[in-house]
Amino acid sequence: MHAVLNREGAATLAHEAMAIVRPLDDDLTEKRTLREAVSVLALAGQHLARGNPGRADELLGESESIAQRLPEQDRTYALKVVVRAQVAAGNAIAGTDPDRVDRVVRKSERLTRSLPDEDREFPLADMARALITTGEALVESDPDRAEGYAREAERIVRQIPERDHALGNIARLQAKLVKRRPAYADHARRTAESITDDLYKSIAVRDLVIALAPADTEQAERIAQNITNVSYRASALTAIAEARL
Repeated sequence: MHAVLNREGAATLAHEAMAIVRPLDDDLTEKRTLREAVSVLALAGQHLARGNPGRADELLGESESIAQRLPEQDRTYALKVVVRAQVAAGNAIAGTDPDRVDRVVRKSERLTRSLPDEDREFPLADMARALITTGEALVESDPDRAEGYAREAERIVRQIPERDHALGNIARLQAKLVKRRPAYADHARRTAESITDDLYKSIAVRDLVIALAPADTEQAERIAQNITNVSYRASALTAIAEARL
């Protein structure tokens, strides 16, 4: 309760500060105050994402609105703050509120497009993480929707230059889907084999083989031959042998 009050108190102070500088003929002070207000409101919205989602949306929306009014250089900095808070809010509710995760990711991706290329990678990776977590929570109850989250996460991750780790996480979700839907194995294999790091790829393919083996040992064995790491290949082949017992 105290934490909620502190966040609301911080937001109130930010509003008061903006009201004070608005009549002043001092552009520098006003820009600095607005930048700080963006940070305070965005952070308050981020931390209210679980406990008071409606208020969180209001504060995050207000922080974006203020950021958009700033001159270009200040606007870029402020929008980075808003995007980080939006994505963190999405991860805070990932796995618990799929519809809201969808909205947060859409909004975050839209804002990320306004950032310089070098500032996009981490927000995109975190958006994918929220989608993966939500997909994993839905594998058993709604595999169709979980598959959609895997697909959307992969689309976002393909925009990132250094994406092997994120692709490994997507492959983990896809392996869980293969347990429910063996026919999904071909798509999961393509994702796993697109990973360039040998270790991440070996883990992803091993997990896929273990998931597929109970349903189709022949296909699982063919896929297992692509595992370059000896230890992970042995683990995959052991799972196939056990499935044949």
